[in-house]
Parts: sequence; C-alpha cells; structure tokens
Amino acid sequence: MKSNDESERKWTERSGPKQAREERWEEWKLLHASPEVWTTRMLAGLRKGIKGNKWFSLVDKVWRVSTLQAAFDRVKKNQGSAGSDGQTIAAFGANLEANCAKCVQEWCAARRLQLHPEKTRLLEVTAKEGFDFLGYHFRAANHWPSEKGRKNLRTKLRPKLKRNNGRSLEKTIELINPVLRGWFHYFKYCRRWQLEAVDQWVRMRLRSILRRRRKRKGRGRGADHQRWPNAHFEERGLFSLVKAHESFCESHEVLPSWQGNH
Repeated sequence: MKSNDESERKWTERSGPKQAREERWEEWKLLHASPEVWTTRMLAGLRKGIKGNKWFSLVDKVWRVSTLQAAFDRVKKNQGSAGSDGQTIAAFGANLEANCAKCVQEWCAARRLQLHPEKTRLLEVTAKEGFDFLGYHFRAANHWPSEKGRKNLRTKLRPKLKRNNGRSLEKTIELINPVLRGWFHYFKYCRRWQLEAVDQWVRMRLRSILRRRRKRKGRGRGADHQRWPNAHFEERGLFSLVKAHESFCESHEVLPSWQGNH
C-alpha cells in the first residue's frame, strides 16, 4: 500500500504551480477521506471557509455514534489486535456494558462530573427503541420531541383553544403564539415533520372553534379545510413552527439532508 507521502510526491510532480498543487492536493485528500467522518456539509464548510478558520465542532463529528460505530465495525472486520491497554475486540464485546460504564465514568471524572446512580442507565440505542431525555426522544442517530413533550404543549394550549371561549380568532392567535414560539425555540433542532404535526393540530383546534360558531358540532375536518385554509390563519398572524424551522435552517445554512425529506 502506498504511503500518503508517496502519493503527495507523485501528485505534486505532475501538477502546476506550487500554490495550485497544494490546493488540489488538499482537495484530493478531502475527496478521498472516509465518508463516515467527512460529510457533505463538512466538506462544503471547509471549501467556503469557517469563521475564524477554526472548526470547533469537529470533535462532535468524530464522536458521533455513526462514526464510532463505523470505526469499531472496521476494526472488528479486520480482526484488529489489542490496543495499549491489552483489550481485544472479543474481550471488549463480551463485557460491553461494564466497559461502556467505565468509559463514561472516566470521562466524567476527568471533568469533575458525577453520575447519579439512580437516574443513570446504559442501553443500546437502536432503530427500534430509544429513550427520553430533557423533552427529546433519542433513537439511533436521530432525536425529536418526546410524546411527553408534545403532550405538555397540548396541555398548555387547550385552555386557550376551547371551542366556546368567546374570543375573536385574532385574540386567540395572539394568546397561543408566545407558547408556540417558546416551544419551537427549544425543539427547533428536530425534524421538520414533527413540527408539522403540531401545526396541523393547532389549526384543527382553530377550525373547531370557527365550526362551533356556525352551530356545527365536532372538530374541524373535511370541507373546513377549504372553508378556512392554512392561509386564513397565516394572514391573521398564526405562528407556524414549519415556517420558523425553514427560516432557521436558511439562516444557519443547514442542508436539506439534516432537515429530512418530510
């Protein structure tokens, strides 16, 4: 296998001026880097330039679960030898839970942190099961508002969205907008489709209010969507979580792949 230095020497020998050679060599290295580490967004950021020429979040990419899993799988496939601690792949995997707990404890101790023995547990985060933490639900490499987080939002909004509240539509929207804004600012890092579900629920409640004022029973549905379309509420100032999410992604140059295809 050719070394990195040998590849660089042969590259520079058949390239143009020195500065152009160096730039093309750096680009070549990025293009041939491991895809588990250098994502499309990261490469785009490097080409455009990072503010202050420092990438503070690089360690976050390296410690990402998918990156660590890919590295472990590669070492396991190659039957890698034991490291400086004498720990083999087989031995580590045989006592995985205890080893993970030890790693976490050492990491916390180095930062003068202490885990709560009753509130801390180790589990395997897979595509089929996850865990709730601080209002979010974490599963595999994704996270979104937990069911409890969504339920708490509905609990706060229901008193303001009663069908017989007697307030004008504009006044009702004025009352619920601060709650929606606060909830969005906490959960703005989740997927778009989760926010869309909340928007739909809020509009359904508003349509139910308008439906009741026409002496009709039940929640807003069917022809009510044509009678009071989404634009009807947008024109009256209703805060949209989806619209706010789109603005947030554009202002922070978040790529569509992060937003999800929903």
